[in-house]
Amino acid sequence: VFRIAILGASIDMGWGVKYQDDYAYQLEGWLNTHAQRQGFASKRKFEVLNFAVAAYSPLQRLESFRRKAKDFKPDLVIFSSTMLDSRLAEIHLCDAFRIQADLTYDFVKDVVARAGVTEGERQLDSRGELKGKDSIKRKLEPYYWELYDDVVTTVAADCRAANVPLMMLIIPRVGKDADAEARAESVGRLKAIAARHA
Repeated sequence: VFRIAILGASIDMGWGVKYQDDYAYQLEGWLNTHAQRQGFASKRKFEVLNFAVAAYSPLQRLESFRRKAKDFKPDLVIFSSTMLDSRLAEIHLCDAFRIQADLTYDFVKDVVARAGVTEGERQLDSRGELKGKDSIKRKLEPYYWELYDDVVTTVAADCRAANVPLMMLIIPRVGKDADAEARAESVGRLKAIAARHA
């Protein structure tokens, strides 16, 4: 069995469609049908394992790989990216601050320190919300691409150590992101990150 692990968010999870209509299911069917047509059906089967979860940030996709997908010993890992990923990273980090979670990775702790996020900003108000949420978001915003690159660096290193190829998939979203000009900068940055890690 050739196993493909997909790491992603709502689009990859198949939000809003039947599971038979999501691309992970369709890919598995296509690969097995193609193998059968080529006469390889008795020799090789394909499984596409979908580890995508709605609103998962790139950091959460890394954790999903390390805590779940890796145990299945995939033969290929697909790391899905969208134009929404910086917003998902922002939501994830603010939630981590709010629940006072360990940031786990030194590269995340380093960015938070260099961004100048203070303990005072990480305090909670009487409703349990971050007192300095707007300030935190403003301070972290210039660092999201660096964090993205660090996440892919880590996933790529894990995959290389396991001798597993990693593929980055860039999926455009409907709405303003559907305009090629509106997404050109983000797509260019994602392609550059993918290229750096081959």
